[in-house]
Amino acid sequence: MKNIVLVLLLAAGAATIFFTPKKWNKSNKGVQYKLFPAGGKGDLVQQNDIVGISLYQLMNDSVSMNSYNTGHIEMKIDTTNTNRYEFQELFTKMRVGDSILIRISTDSVVAYQKQLQKIGSAGYDEAAFNQKIPKFYATKGNYLIMGIKLLDKFTSDSLNSNYSADTARLTKFRDAQRLRSEQFGMEQEKKEQEKAAKKAKVNIDKANAFLAKNKSEKDVITTASGLQYKIEKLGNGEKPTAVDTVVCHYKGILLNGNEFDNSYKRNEPISFALNGVIKGWTELMQLLPKGTKVKAWIPSDLAYGNQEGDTIPPGSLLVFDIDLIDVKKANPNTLAIPNNKQPHTQH
Repeated sequence: MKNIVLVLLLAAGAATIFFTPKKWNKSNKGVQYKLFPAGGKGDLVQQNDIVGISLYQLMNDSVSMNSYNTGHIEMKIDTTNTNRYEFQELFTKMRVGDSILIRISTDSVVAYQKQLQKIGSAGYDEAAFNQKIPKFYATKGNYLIMGIKLLDKFTSDSLNSNYSADTARLTKFRDAQRLRSEQFGMEQEKKEQEKAAKKAKVNIDKANAFLAKNKSEKDVITTASGLQYKIEKLGNGEKPTAVDTVVCHYKGILLNGNEFDNSYKRNEPISFALNGVIKGWTELMQLLPKGTKVKAWIPSDLAYGNQEGDTIPPGSLLVFDIDLIDVKKANPNTLAIPNNKQPHTQH
């Protein structure tokens, strides 16, 4: 890995990466570091102090964490940890305003985690453990780089008093970080929604083109909501209502033919209340008598909309082959309670 030094700029509130020949030092526990004093005259951090830090973390020369985005971090210093890659003792070399660059070998991280696993479980499985290790950590010779700036520190003695300037500052620090964390969460959610909306538009356009052509196919019925279905075998039993429970076998695929769920393969039909599933299923089932077999095309606005699922992309048209095996009438004196069983549980 490149010899990268990361310096946190106080005025800009950001991080700049540049090359430097400065030599790596080693802590008592073998952790590599480079200290950048700010020239402050405050006290050094001590055991049990609480510190507020900014953290800028690199993996494979790519940023994996930036607390300026997610909210800065609060830590209680414990220098007694025997962890081979523990770096908290390095804080005792720092004053408020100082920055430090820390380089940790991923080999030592993996070795320590394996040690913990062996201690904590008699049934330790080396192969299973290795499968859970991220590729970055599993690759020998990699380093985790952390750039840390000490923003503030709060002594344990002052915090134990009923009220102190430290207590007030710590409260203010926590409030600011909680607000930033909440803002970051909302920003990320908005980005994910915008990303899903772009994907959805592509899939919706394809679905609309298909449905426009499919509605003219023989025996295909299109409802006012846009649901399309074709009866393959008409049953002669009663029709369920929106509060009844139905028992069905089904197969669900996407427009491209990818299968996302199949009760036939599980050899087990599913039972669910019609007021607990997607709108397309609730509408469709009420049109069918017991014993009916049907093929249905459910647009995304009657299914999962712009949600991003594991097997169902946003805006997807869902295609189902359904066998309505049984109808269980709801108790007229009670409302059917939606259960968590749904057709297409793989979403």
